[in-house]
Amino acid sequence: MSELQKFKDDLEQQLVAASRRQNLDTAAKAARPSRVKPVLAIAISMAVLVGGVFGVSTLFGAKPVAADAVTITQLEDRVVIRVVDVVSDPDAVAAKLEDELGIPAEMLALPVPPELVGQVTSVGNTGPVETDVEVDAEGLVKVVTLPIGFSGTLIIEYGRKSEPGEVYETNVTDQRCSLLFGLIVPEALSQLQDLGGTLRYETVTADGDVQTDADPNLIPGHYQLTDLIALSDASYLVTFVENPAAESVDPSCR
Repeated sequence: MSELQKFKDDLEQQLVAASRRQNLDTAAKAARPSRVKPVLAIAISMAVLVGGVFGVSTLFGAKPVAADAVTITQLEDRVVIRVVDVVSDPDAVAAKLEDELGIPAEMLALPVPPELVGQVTSVGNTGPVETDVEVDAEGLVKVVTLPIGFSGTLIIEYGRKSEPGEVYETNVTDQRCSLLFGLIVPEALSQLQDLGGTLRYETVTADGDVQTDADPNLIPGHYQLTDLIALSDASYLVTFVENPAAESVDPSCR
């Protein structure tokens, strides 16, 4: 075996091993549910590396070609558009819809947390007929169904990297929330200061009454933390509930 071939084989094994580690990490995160507020759960789509011969361009850093973000299936009475990957090339998605279906698409990139970059968060349309949109358990758009003869423009919103301090259009429960879940107000406030950034507070009474922009110094001490939502890269919304057992609390933070 030549030294070059041995180098290629070793590199391939390292890349496949790294991909497996990423997929395992992704699966562990996906097992942790999240809440819509409109909070979308973390659902990172990872590309699986396929073994093969590595050319010079691959060895020197060129990225592999990603799968199409959407697939199109034309049936007798409808068209099914399925989201199968993250949107890395919005122009390609729009061109695919135009070429295969003659449907114009407006691709809107909106600031989101890092976990949602490239994910399709919303699909709407102009025209007299509304699209049928299906979301997965995490709240992300996965299937869009159009009737045959659909006329209008699809409006597809997907996540982009936010600028420093830019408010997210779609939010997620912060991963550190599980470390704070269930803490009463005095305990939680002492640890929340370590987050840095700006903190906003909301409260939910046992009767379900919600107060936004609550003063943390006036929140009853027995209320418990049930959510910590990232509003931007440096601001958070903290939810305290009077009686989590009585109030319906999504376990995204646990």
